[in-house]
This record gives sequence, C-alpha cells and structure tokens, in this order.
Amino acid sequence: MAPRVLSILVLFLGLVAATARAELIVSVTDATLTPGGSAVVDVLVAGDGVAALDLFSIVVRLEGVPGGRRLVFVAPGPGSQTDGQLSDPSYLFAGDSVFAGGIAGTLADEPNPSDTYIGGDGTLSGSGVLVPMTPTLLTRLQLTGSMADTPIIGDRFRVVVDLLDARSSFLDAALDPIPIRFAGPGIVSVVPEPSGLALLSAGLAAVGLAARREARVRRPAPDRSRLRS
Repeated sequence: MAPRVLSILVLFLGLVAATARAELIVSVTDATLTPGGSAVVDVLVAGDGVAALDLFSIVVRLEGVPGGRRLVFVAPGPGSQTDGQLSDPSYLFAGDSVFAGGIAGTLADEPNPSDTYIGGDGTLSGSGVLVPMTPTLLTRLQLTGSMADTPIIGDRFRVVVDLLDARSSFLDAALDPIPIRFAGPGIVSVVPEPSGLALLSAGLAAVGLAARREARVRRPAPDRSRLRS
C-alpha cells in the first residue's frame, strides 16, 4: 500500500473513532424565586446518540453572592421536590430506576449548611439507557433562601455541577467512564412578588375596556338617509 494511501486510511479511521466516541453534556435550567419562596431547577443530560448511561453519581453546588446571602437545597423527603425526577415519566431512568419511589440523594455542608447535593442512580436492569440527543431529566432540585442569610431582590445565584469532584461519575453498563462536560451553571434570580397595586391597576383597566366595549355595542347606528341628503 502506498504511503499516502496508508496515511489517508489512518486519518479516516481516527476520524471515525473520534466521531463514535461517546460523550455526555450536562446542563442546569434557570429559575426565579421571590423572597421567602422556593424554586425548582433540573439537571439535564444529553448524549451524542452513542452513549448508554447505566450508573451515575453527581455533586451539585450552590454558589452565593457577595455579602453572604445564600440559597440552600431543600432536603429530599415528603413535601420536597428534590429528587422529584424519580416520579417523573420524563426521567432518563423512568421505569428502570434503582431508587424508584425512594430517595436518590442527600445534602452536605460544604462549607455552608445544605449548599451541596450528592446523589445518583442506576438502571435496575444493569443494561444502561441510551441518552437522547435532546436534554433529558437527570436530577430535580428544590431551592429556597437561607433563614440565616436571606437573599434579597436582585440577587443571582449559580447552580453548578461539580464534575471535578471525585464523587461525580458517569458509567456505562461495563462500568467504564463516559466522557462528560458541563454546559454551564443554572442561574437562580430573586425577583419581587407581584405588586398588589399593579394587579389592581390591571383589573381597573380591564373593567374600563369592558365598559367601553359595552357602550359601543349599545350606541345607535347612524341614520344613513340623512348622510345621503
């Protein structure tokens, strides 16, 4: 085989191998909450049409704002939406989850109280699930303001998946690691509650429009014979 043909063949095989290599992309949705309220964010995973995920563990952190104001994760359990993915039909492992109907994670203080979520799951069958190319639900987390360091309107917090933490891992059915990258943090913004005055103004405006519409309906039609004279 000519050297040039051999070089082209090696290059082609390398490109095929690179294309076929499985990879996952993890992202976090954005959310808003009002002072004293709570919000829910989803950790999503997308594949390249090749990767089949069988086991995962994940570390998710909350990053605060200057001044010490913080959000905290709501612990999984009754009344909490944390680990709500386990009962959601859109969950990646729905119908084949080790922790179906239970709890998949716990909270840690690293360094602040309840600022870190550590969780994971796996397929009960052990066969793995092909990860869709569209972002798919992996973990659901509920957040609220810290009682000690209450957020204020205008604060913005980051929800970060820490893939550098040794406790984070994504494995296929052979227990081999799957390459993964983080698309970027989710942003949680603290916003004002709907103003009572604004709602009242909107209601008065609606009443005014209705009155004008009714007046138009009741207005007598013009005498067209007089218009022609």
